[in-house]
Amino acid sequence: MKCDEPNDFLYRFEGTMGFGGIKKQVIDFNYSHFMLRGSTLENTEWVYGMVIYTGKDSKIAQNSTKTSMKTSSLEKMLNYLVLLTFFMQNALCALAAYLDLKAWDENQKG
Repeated sequence: MKCDEPNDFLYRFEGTMGFGGIKKQVIDFNYSHFMLRGSTLENTEWVYGMVIYTGKDSKIAQNSTKTSMKTSSLEKMLNYLVLLTFFMQNALCALAAYLDLKAWDENQKG
């Protein structure tokens, strides 16, 4: 079996398959012989099939685009406020620990 390298062109496919023996028989394939992942075949009793591209090499996977993350302005503001609250609480905890340690030192001396 010889065919195109994996690519993202959904409507183009070319390949050949040869059978050995004394009489070499070659069958040409094109897009009309090609089924994409998730396709269903109806009104036929049997079919011969061969998997050519799998995983990231499949035409559907190569043709898909990465989805962008959509966030509203309210979500952005809330993210900022949550981070601000986190850092403010850490700063207040550090300040309280410092003041408590200072008071403990003075109490030990006195």
